[in-house]
Amino acid sequence: MDKKRFLGKALGMLCAFAAFVFLTGTLGVRADNSVTIAEINYQASYIKVQLNSGDTVLQISDGKQKKWETVVAEPEGGIVTMDISWISVTKDYILSLRGDSSTTPVKITIPKQDKNFKATYSPLDGIKFTGDNGADIEWKKKDGATWKRYPKENPASFNNKIEGMINKGATLMFRTVGVNGSGTNAGTRPSKEVGVTIKAKTAAPTVKIDESKMSIPFKKNTEYRVCDENGNVQPGTNWINPGADEDKALSEIASAAMVNETTGEAGKDVFFQFRLAKTATTQVSKIATVKIPGQKPMTDAEKNGIKLKYDSTSTLQLTIESASSKEVFEYCIITHKDQLDGKTIDGLKSLTWNGVTDGKAITINKTQADEGSLIYVRKKAKGKQGEDGYELPSPSIKIAEVKYPKELSTLSTDIEWNQIIAGVVRPNNSGSEVVFRAYSSIEEPVSAIKFMSYPTPSGNGIELASTEFESTVRALTEGEKDSLKFTEEEKKDYNYIVETKIKDTTKLEASMGRTAKEYYIYYKQGTQSEYKESSAAAGGFALYIHPSSVISNPTETDEINNTEAQKTVKVTGDQGKYETQFTRVYNSNKLYTGSNDPSKCDPHVFSFVVELGVNNTLVSEEQGTVTDVPRDIEKIVYDGITYEKGSAFGPGKAFVVNKWPYKENEKDKLKLIVTVDTHQIEQNSSIIPKDELKSMDIYLTGGEVIKDQIKLEFIKTAYVVAKDGDTTPSNQSEYIFDEIDTTSSTDDTFAEIYVYVKPTQTSEELSITSVQMDGHSVCKKLSRNGNYFKVTLSKTLLNNVIKTMAAGVTQTEYIKFVFDNGFELNEGYKIVINKQAVTP
Repeated sequence: MDKKRFLGKALGMLCAFAAFVFLTGTLGVRADNSVTIAEINYQASYIKVQLNSGDTVLQISDGKQKKWETVVAEPEGGIVTMDISWISVTKDYILSLRGDSSTTPVKITIPKQDKNFKATYSPLDGIKFTGDNGADIEWKKKDGATWKRYPKENPASFNNKIEGMINKGATLMFRTVGVNGSGTNAGTRPSKEVGVTIKAKTAAPTVKIDESKMSIPFKKNTEYRVCDENGNVQPGTNWINPGADEDKALSEIASAAMVNETTGEAGKDVFFQFRLAKTATTQVSKIATVKIPGQKPMTDAEKNGIKLKYDSTSTLQLTIESASSKEVFEYCIITHKDQLDGKTIDGLKSLTWNGVTDGKAITINKTQADEGSLIYVRKKAKGKQGEDGYELPSPSIKIAEVKYPKELSTLSTDIEWNQIIAGVVRPNNSGSEVVFRAYSSIEEPVSAIKFMSYPTPSGNGIELASTEFESTVRALTEGEKDSLKFTEEEKKDYNYIVETKIKDTTKLEASMGRTAKEYYIYYKQGTQSEYKESSAAAGGFALYIHPSSVISNPTETDEINNTEAQKTVKVTGDQGKYETQFTRVYNSNKLYTGSNDPSKCDPHVFSFVVELGVNNTLVSEEQGTVTDVPRDIEKIVYDGITYEKGSAFGPGKAFVVNKWPYKENEKDKLKLIVTVDTHQIEQNSSIIPKDELKSMDIYLTGGEVIKDQIKLEFIKTAYVVAKDGDTTPSNQSEYIFDEIDTTSSTDDTFAEIYVYVKPTQTSEELSITSVQMDGHSVCKKLSRNGNYFKVTLSKTLLNNVIKTMAAGVTQTEYIKFVFDNGFELNEGYKIVINKQAVTP
């Protein structure tokens, strides 16, 4: 068979097969008597059918073709557009189509919607798809109208787009992209739409500084990084995630905010950003910015009045005088047992801090602080985190390592003797109060105290006023009872300890005379009407009291130190003696030299006698005994300034001491002859004449202090008064002048000033040697009437001075009066000078 004939046969067979297929409708291929499917659009949900020229309407039916419906539509160019939204998306549907002339049906299977497509979202992994079978994917926001192509080739770019949605969150819809059909190809529907929720950022974490532990507690998903106070972050600054629940010490993450341990300088403010990291189920949180304020140093214990005092063998008292509700302090105790377990002050996480809001003493017992415990104090955090003025706790100061005193006495067998100097509370040379303790069966303090002489009480005794003592009571712990070696019976009877402090014993002096005496303390407690004997048998307390030292005037038989001859001389007349007070003309150069007339000198040296109550220093631990060390004057203090004893007068050496014996009651006693040179005292620049008597306090070795027995004043030689006859210093404002002008008058007198000279031993001999302004003489005339000088100022001389001053300014100058005793009065009269008003 030739080639042409073979091709013709094959073409005929193909046409016959095509005709068969069209007639059966399985492939939807148009025959001459069928309509044609031009387009199936799944996005717009319509089908377009091309009619033949003889067709006027389109008829449709299902796959069984038992019933046909006419689609009423005006063909446009022979094409009918028909809605297919009514066709179910849950299963395949066979649609049959024909015209009213083209009666051979065309079948097309509209596919069901794919339900296997899934989309998921994780903050960690982003968007993930399954069941797409390689198809393109599109997306839109839930309420959006426009579908957009998902970039399967670059998923990271879409995840970045999601970052912009996480502040508020969003719902996204996804589906596989549908493929439109035509002719015999029905295409594919878009898959079922699946929604994905993009969760919003969670709230910023609450970051609370644990001030007690000086740390920030972290959850394992908390991240942080450093920023500045405006929240700006340096490029390249990464988030740090500890990865586990833990407390981060401020000293670790914010070391710059801590006080410098080497220099003591305050820390600097440090700022952090905090957020919660994203997880598989939660979005990253919003950011919290936290300020770590620079830690401030704490001044030392002494400046804050931090003191530790042991008040028994098992208790101590911690006092923080600076503590208040506005300046709260804290203390912590690291017991000896804790230390053996490795606890230190650096292990802040396990320490307990106790707040202190006042200066009252805090009692701590052995249960709280065993022997060897460490006690630390720091300033508590101030204010609230985030508010202005917020402060971290200060660094801590170690106050003490606890070492309790040994047991003082038992309940019923011992007596504790406190020996003091009458009028001066000085128990055991160590405290400021005489303290005794008793053990009680009732919870009542001592209500009244009376001293009875020992060994035989005489008379009614000496009763103290309630202001001269104080008494407190507290319950005894079982541990304290054991430490006091109570018997089982005593443990039942004595449940309280009563502490009584005697603050003054001066009332005993009248009954003592100049000899030492012993007294038992009798007291009332609670509602009882009778005094209870505090005897040795009853476990009471006693005082062994020595006489105090006495101040007196020297007599003519006493010898004092002569300042010029540097030797002792007899006191003559009233020279050098004091009469409870001594007045010194401040800085007067009219000093007695031993050769001139004393009546023409201003006294500067005086003497007094100290009759010692006890010659040698007391032995505090033994009743009524003294050491071999003789007592002496240790120092004198005047107006807050301390002066030392010297063998001769000189800078800082304002007094000398001579010791002389005297007899009283057939016992040798010493008296100290003390000579004071006030000229050495006034050399201190802090001494300012105030015309005010102040106590010169005498400090003796052994702890005794004599106050308010000698009073000293430094007086000014003179001062300006308003007029002749006045003795009151003038008000400076009354002597202010605005200008000086010599052209308006021929009178050269500017002003008349009155200066009052205080009557002293040398005041009648005094004279004013110069009247100056800015170092130049301005006096026109000077006259004296008794204790008053009248000074006339010269305009001419004043203008000569003013010419040397800067022009165009106003300034104030004092008139200075110089006396021949060396005193300079540079106050009381001032002139306000207006240079513009002065004629050259």
